[in-house]
Amino acid sequence: MLRFVLPILIALSFPLEVLSGQFGLEVGETVKSIRKKGVKLSNDGGYWYVTDKLPKGNSKLDNYSLLITPVSGLCRIVGRATSIQTNSFGDQLKSKFEFFETALNKKYGVGEKYDYVKYGSIWDEEKYWMMGLYQKERNLTSIWNKEKDNLPSHLNYIVLDTHASTTDEGVVTLNYEFINTDKCYEEQDAADTDNL
Repeated sequence: MLRFVLPILIALSFPLEVLSGQFGLEVGETVKSIRKKGVKLSNDGGYWYVTDKLPKGNSKLDNYSLLITPVSGLCRIVGRATSIQTNSFGDQLKSKFEFFETALNKKYGVGEKYDYVKYGSIWDEEKYWMMGLYQKERNLTSIWNKEKDNLPSHLNYIVLDTHASTTDEGVVTLNYEFINTDKCYEEQDAADTDNL
């Protein structure tokens, strides 16, 4: 009898959100355990790994970058949507951003949106929206954080962002930072400065 009751008690003692993880992965997972789930990871340099498929990936995201350090394990996932051809106003890219923003707002509460062009930029007219983004003088970002929003306990932040690869092509990224991200950054910084 105890053999059947014990697993149930263990399952009930952990919040479901911790057991579910993000995209079918768990906070702190190792490269080895992620690969055992059938994920094909390629090292992208340092502690970053890339893949085009996760166990519970999103059909709107084409590929994922994972930050996995030797001690802290998985601490960050960045998903990228398909590159989008857009006009100089960025209408198509904004539309894709709004699609994700609406879904995330519904799930986690309304995030903090940043939609602005930097002071002094010559690309401040709407017809130069993509040029401003390409020159890194314009931002369209929404952020959900643990302090203010309804995030699961394993997440510190979710950042939805836009990037321009040219003045008529852009991409939306979705960044999940877990509760162990600071430890991962410490490990990464130590590795980067180890041989100085």
